[in-house]
Amino acid sequence: MDTHFTDEAKSACMVMIRKIVNLSNIVRMRGILAMELEARNEESPMLKAGIEMIMDGTDPVLVEKMLRYMICADKYEGADLLERMMIAEGMLAIQAGHGPRFVAAILGSMLGERLFHEALEIGNPATSSAYSLSIFQTHKQALPECEAFEQRLMRLSRSDFSRTLQGIDRHTMVYALFGCGTAFVYRVGDAMPEKLYTQLCEELDALPGIGIELALRAQDRIIERLKELIRYGEIMEL
Repeated sequence: MDTHFTDEAKSACMVMIRKIVNLSNIVRMRGILAMELEARNEESPMLKAGIEMIMDGTDPVLVEKMLRYMICADKYEGADLLERMMIAEGMLAIQAGHGPRFVAAILGSMLGERLFHEALEIGNPATSSAYSLSIFQTHKQALPECEAFEQRLMRLSRSDFSRTLQGIDRHTMVYALFGCGTAFVYRVGDAMPEKLYTQLCEELDALPGIGIELALRAQDRIIERLKELIRYGEIMEL
């Protein structure tokens, strides 16, 4: 198994680090069983399985063995392989009771020296968007009305996703994210500066029930921005 990863593959795994650190924050603040909502909404079969095994109290040796089997069962490479290795290490660290900073450190070490400190900051409660996300996302559920919006944007490449969000004011972004799932919120965090994302999460946490109509209206404005970029040939939608 080739475990030499490109810088592009390593950078792509930052989203997974945020996700796993967020889980460790949830466990620290609310306990193991508080991950139930995350497991229900999780799109990665391996991460979902890891969360469920930990919540069920499965022996750590068996958790490690089953997660390793999942990795070896298919010929993963690049970011796909690195992401699954991170899931295995992250789940074991959470089950062992380690906090967000340690979890970020162990996962960051898998990225090498260049990205280690960037990953470490994800586990810092003072600056971490994952910490802010864990506060509001554990008690706000994804709404089915937002699925079409999420799916359309999630099909974009990382660069096109970022370009679509450029020029969208924060007020619109906050409303648009109301009712969106965890995976989409993480994708937004990967597309903007850490400080701005943290502010966004804090505003989402403080947001009262706004009604789905306002959220859909904000999402429509972002879709209009996407259509405009496609019309001028600046991005290509899949």
